[in-house]
Amino acid sequence: IYTISFTGADNLLLQLGDAGGLESTGYGGTLYGTWDSAGGTVINSAGTSIMAVAVTSSGRFLTGIMRFRLIEGNTWAMNFEGGLTDGVNFYFARSIGYKALSDTLTQISLFPGGGGSYDGGSFRVITRG
Repeated sequence: IYTISFTGADNLLLQLGDAGGLESTGYGGTLYGTWDSAGGTVINSAGTSIMAVAVTSSGRFLTGIMRFRLIEGNTWAMNFEGGLTDGVNFYFARSIGYKALSDTLTQISLFPGGGGSYDGGSFRVITRG
């Protein structure tokens, strides 16, 4: 993930899918970040997606590495490490999550969760067999 930015105060969300489509239930995870002057913040999530990063405002750019690992059967673990910058300050972000699929993983969706849209940046996907 390289310099992703959003039009609003959106969070980067993640959904996984199999041949039946993207799945919208059964996710779990935790996010830690230092994007405010108060220091670190921990957000636990469960439900319709994994919150990979809380961007919290427009004008911030996200860069980092997201890894997926098959841990058992069709259960996947996700780890993100990276940071946000507003051009002056740098904020650390880390998240972990998991999802058990009913079949083999065939799709990954990363999207802004707040009604906004992407306005810059890029994603690169690398797979190993």
